[in-house]
Amino acid sequence: MLNFLWEKRKSPRLECSISVWFKIEEAWYSSSHLDGSELHAIAVDISENGIGLLSDYYIPNNTVLNITFVLFKTASLGMPKWHEPVHIKGKVCSAFPAEGNKFRIDICFTKLPTEYKEEINNFLSSALKVSV
Repeated sequence: MLNFLWEKRKSPRLECSISVWFKIEEAWYSSSHLDGSELHAIAVDISENGIGLLSDYYIPNNTVLNITFVLFKTASLGMPKWHEPVHIKGKVCSAFPAEGNKFRIDICFTKLPTEYKEEINNFLSSALKVSV
């Protein structure tokens, strides 16, 4: 079952499980072991304003990331229709330890092109239709 989380957010977050790749673009700390590396995480929720990740790596607040992920939309027969990868810039809003030696990283999108905003909203709308 799909679940939208509201809390104190500008827009609802949809719980999900999506593979995400990210690179650190700008950090206020030295992370030479991560700089330039493409890192993998799992998105656990998404909204038009941001994304929540579970990662093996701790990424401190205010770190700017280049994020890539692929969304889908359910077609008329219930089959997924895959989209081109989404490339978005975001800033870490919070990061803290999670279960299983992972870290929860909450990211606010900072530069969201209109076409990606529409794609995320279509994904959220499609998920809502499937859950009803």
